[in-house]
Amino acid sequence: MDRRTFLTTTVVAAVLAGCSEIRGDSGPDDAAEEFYEALDAADADAVGELLHPDADGWVSETDLAPFEDLDLTVAELAVLDEDDETATVRVEYEIDGEWNGEPVDAADSRELAVRTADGEWAIAEPSVPTISTIEAAVEAYYEALGGGDVDAVNARIHPDSDHAELTRSDVELIEGLDFAVERVEVLEEDDEAAVVEADVHVRGEIDGVEIDEVTNDVLEIRTHGAEWKLYD
Repeated sequence: MDRRTFLTTTVVAAVLAGCSEIRGDSGPDDAAEEFYEALDAADADAVGELLHPDADGWVSETDLAPFEDLDLTVAELAVLDEDDETATVRVEYEIDGEWNGEPVDAADSRELAVRTADGEWAIAEPSVPTISTIEAAVEAYYEALGGGDVDAVNARIHPDSDHAELTRSDVELIEGLDFAVERVEVLEEDDEAAVVEADVHVRGEIDGVEIDEVTNDVLEIRTHGAEWKLYD
């Protein structure tokens, strides 16, 4: 091999090696895992750096707030589909700790849309894990109603709901009633909203009238940050 051929080969090899260092061996699942690690650290800057420039959505401080106190762990990652520029990654996760004075022990999964940007995989549709199930949110709402604590009830209602900020007078209207959720069926669901049907056994007394009946309620539940809350 003459000197010119040797130098040319060496330069090409160096360039290719440099490109390899830039791209590395990272894939869409690595981007998803780094995203969840940034969520667990409640690191807004790190989360922002992992989002695609044209991401559909963002992660707010409200989304991150629970993870300042909770532990978010990735249990399993699976690339569902992938081409040169896009991929879908399913993330199975576990959350434990304490939030707002209540223990949290949740496990669920989310699908993340991932796309390349400047040769790196980035999160195109950020999806923040919820710290409770839809069923638990429904049960917590009715439990708060039965407890007669207006603050606890309002904490279960989505802030954008037309029913937000119930007054003490509103809650006093049903004081003396006990609500027991017997069945919750999810009729429709995506990552941010769900429609559920709930059978609720209502017992108690109002104005001297005994009540003992099962109501069938259809409710809309939406996410607020990392929590499911009653919307309508």
